[in-house]
Amino acid sequence: MSKIIGVTVGTTQKPSDFANSLKGSASGNPIVFSDVSPIQHEIKVKLKGVEPIFKSVYYDAENAYEIGKYEFDGDGEYIVSEYEYYPDGDGKCFTFTDGSWMIEADNVPADTEKIYVKDGEPYYISNADEVVDVSGRAVQKYGKNLLPITREISFPADANFSVNCNIKAPFMTTVLIDVTKGATTPAAAFIQYTYSDGTVTYYTGAGWNLNKESGILKRTALIDNGKTLVKVTYLNWCNLEGTIKEMQIEAGKTATEFETYVEPKTYTADENGIVKGVTSLYPTTTLTAEDGVTMEAEYNRDINKAFAELLSKIGG
Repeated sequence: MSKIIGVTVGTTQKPSDFANSLKGSASGNPIVFSDVSPIQHEIKVKLKGVEPIFKSVYYDAENAYEIGKYEFDGDGEYIVSEYEYYPDGDGKCFTFTDGSWMIEADNVPADTEKIYVKDGEPYYISNADEVVDVSGRAVQKYGKNLLPITREISFPADANFSVNCNIKAPFMTTVLIDVTKGATTPAAAFIQYTYSDGTVTYYTGAGWNLNKESGILKRTALIDNGKTLVKVTYLNWCNLEGTIKEMQIEAGKTATEFETYVEPKTYTADENGIVKGVTSLYPTTTLTAEDGVTMEAEYNRDINKAFAELLSKIGG
């Protein structure tokens, strides 16, 4: 997530003087600083550019299905081989290299090279140049845990309890449960994830205490569907009894140690895209920005972690 960009050796006059600190840099959206210095400091953040934005294709789905011109029957990428425009009929028509075609996609730019299909729906990538003004855009600072829950969740009492959030995939979920009675229907849904596009996925109880014994269960799940999670609901259709002691959702694809949720703080970029006043959180700082924005950041690293990383690389 980060790299050393410079090391200066000298005498530090006081803890708040970072002229001789070990610096690190990172970029992306989100950014996770897992090796941040234990001494609080300001992280320099700039909204440097934008990411391509997926936009929905408005196309004549009914007509396309009816006459068999094009069916989005699988996720993937469809490369445009030809574009034509019929002013008195089907409007824009894109023909793909596999021989299929799509009509009346009038909101898609004529120079589009690919159509992307996710969950059966077509999208195109807008030109990044369309989003150039990053002034006033929001950046939020979290700890590691992005799930806004600060209490234990008990079953069956808290069945159907839900909490709102705003977490972009990919993310890793970790659940630690103190079970008093194991699942009676272990293949049923335990947690429901709802996304910003209205779709849902389920986290099942499969393999959870099949012998109905009490004890501690810890399970992890990676969500990597490119969507934004907006609500988590604890269904417990598997009839498990017990208490969720820890639940963590963290950015990225790796499950790490649990950290208590910290209320986020919001910052705003100035007219030059610079975000001021972003202070670090130890041991982990996570920065997220609005869709279509990417961040560049410079921060102070934990010297002990940096040296341990260096020693492991050289076999020390």
